[in-house]
Amino acid sequence: MSLLRRYYHHHVRHHQRFHIAVVLTIVAVSYVLVPAVLRLIDAAGEYDPAVYEPKDADRAAWLARHRGLGVSSLAWDDLVKIALLILAGVAWLAAAPPGGPRRPPRR
Repeated sequence: MSLLRRYYHHHVRHHQRFHIAVVLTIVAVSYVLVPAVLRLIDAAGEYDPAVYEPKDADRAAWLARHRGLGVSSLAWDDLVKIALLILAGVAWLAAAPPGGPRRPPRR
C-alpha cells in the first residue's frame, strides 16, 4: 500500500487530490444517500392507514422472523456502496496536507 500511496502523492498534486476527493464524495452521496432518502420520503408519504388493519401485525411478525441482518444478507450493491463511501473517506485523507496540526511557537 505504501508504494501505491507514494505513487499517488508523487503524480497527483495537492489541488488535484482535493478535486478527486470532491468528485468521489459527490458520486458517493448521489449513489448511496440520495436514493435512500428518496425511498424513505416516498414510503412515509404513501403510508396513511385510515384504520388499523390486522394484517399489519402479521406483516410485522413476518418481518421479525425473516429479517436477520448479517454479512450473508448483504447484496453486491450494498458492498459497492460501502466501498464507495470508504473510498471517498480515503480520498479526503489523502487530500489532507502531510504532517500534524501546526502549533504556535512557545514563548
